[in-house]
Amino acid sequence: MGNKKEHAQSSIDRRGFLKGSLAFGAGALGVGALGVLPATALAEDAAPKSSTFQSDLPVDNLQGSMGENAKPIPPIDPPATWDVIADVVIVGTGNAGLAASLYLAEKGKSVLTVEKSPMWGGISSTAGAWVIKGGTKSHIAAGMPFDVDALVDLAYSNCPYPPGALALKTTRQVITKGAEAMDWFVDMGAPIKMVHPSSHVAIGPDGAVRACFGVNFAYEKAVENGADIRLETECIGLVKDGERIVGIKVKNVNTEVESFYKGEQGVIIASGGFVGNPDMLARWCPSAAQLSKTTTGFPGDDGALIRMGIGAGAEMNGWDSFCSFDGGLPDTGNWFHRIREGDVQLARQPWLGIDITGNRYPYVSYFDSGWAALEIQAKIFNGLPQACAYVFFDSDWEKNTIAWKEGGCRKPESPEDTPRSMVEAIDPEDWKIGVQRAMDRNEIKQADNFASLAEQVGLSPDMVQKAVDNWNDMCAKGEDPEFNYHKEWLVPLAKPPYYCMRIGSQLLATHCGLMIDEKFRALDTKGQVMPGLYVASMAAGGLNGVCSNGDGRVTSLGELFLSFTTGYIAAQSIHGDLD
Repeated sequence: MGNKKEHAQSSIDRRGFLKGSLAFGAGALGVGALGVLPATALAEDAAPKSSTFQSDLPVDNLQGSMGENAKPIPPIDPPATWDVIADVVIVGTGNAGLAASLYLAEKGKSVLTVEKSPMWGGISSTAGAWVIKGGTKSHIAAGMPFDVDALVDLAYSNCPYPPGALALKTTRQVITKGAEAMDWFVDMGAPIKMVHPSSHVAIGPDGAVRACFGVNFAYEKAVENGADIRLETECIGLVKDGERIVGIKVKNVNTEVESFYKGEQGVIIASGGFVGNPDMLARWCPSAAQLSKTTTGFPGDDGALIRMGIGAGAEMNGWDSFCSFDGGLPDTGNWFHRIREGDVQLARQPWLGIDITGNRYPYVSYFDSGWAALEIQAKIFNGLPQACAYVFFDSDWEKNTIAWKEGGCRKPESPEDTPRSMVEAIDPEDWKIGVQRAMDRNEIKQADNFASLAEQVGLSPDMVQKAVDNWNDMCAKGEDPEFNYHKEWLVPLAKPPYYCMRIGSQLLATHCGLMIDEKFRALDTKGQVMPGLYVASMAAGGLNGVCSNGDGRVTSLGELFLSFTTGYIAAQSIHGDLD
């Protein structure tokens, strides 16, 4: 296998990252990043001159201008000579790209897959569980029912679509094929097993649980079956011949040598979304740009492949749709911040939490609600003033965090856990290292009394003291009449020094991308199939409907396995195996 190069995390300042979003789209009348007029635009000379309101503001401006890094990237003409010709060319080696590579290589197709990073896997390698809610052989053996119609109805119960709507078709396809894809993968020996009605996990040789074990298995099997996977090879353009996408133009990231790769049967875009592109967030997912405090996404997810698809004539779908977890820390100084960092784990525990007005909010436990707890908590944070909360704890923070044993990606990392494929300086295996770093950079405020602590975080000292007194009184009584906290969570704040952190939602993935049909073929601006272009992973838009703010489980699959399933479907589509 050779040495696996490790990803380095980009130290992009959140303020600098979002600066483009906040200034983005400013036109002659001052239309903001979200396509909303600032108050000054309707003052004095901008006020209506008659009793009938009239405006010269073009409707396109209200939909947001196109920032430079959100503009379409036009396609490239075919070369006189192709450097490499394969049956299928795939862009991206996250779970989607690897699933597609493995499926097609196993079917005997010549597969050429490119990845701009020095390591396969992307964000998929750092994820947690392979979430799927039913239909697999494991579910059936456990006697668990699986009703596709019920899951589709549940997915869109709050936003009903007419029968035959595209969203219903793609959702049904993903739910149905998800179970099939999981069984196919497990049957070939993938180290994955069901541990919860909604979760499978990938298990390493020593019993450690890491998504990367499944991702690495897919890579190794794809290569074993003949897939040609080229790392540090960046796609810089789609090649279009008439109406058909026929290949890609690539550049070696080290030598900058450019080449043309032809996919005689098609090209699959299997890239991530655009959590790393402020212009695209402002244009296509403005709520994510404004509500999220950080992202646990991959810095390389810049949306370039989506822009190439738009440039080639594809339509977009899934506007303002994204998935969030709890754990966004606005004071880290970085837009990119790993979800398993120690400071994130500390902040996500059931401490006393209040908003800027002093009101408490509910805490949703992983053990009560499973992985859905992470999204529900994110929605709670997004609904607070400032989309932000303040959590308070005392010097017993380590003891209490360990005692509460929150699960999933809220579980603090310990030295006994196997390190994931990231350098220790980014994502240390001992969560307390990350906590200490946060304290050193003053992200976690500290004081010997709550008045001083309140001053540090910009809150009213009287308000904070009242919230603490109420909390301690409730703890003494052993009962929470407001939110019914578990009794073991009711630990008084009594041992100085005292600490405070701010927490909000963390952007996990964007769900706005190129419009597809149920066979994961790209659709153009007339709603027609674009010959030769298939789309998977977060580059495929509309998998969770439109304006699905934070609902990452509409399809009943988690982000990791949703990506895998979309690659599986795109591969089946290009091979002609879909009904």
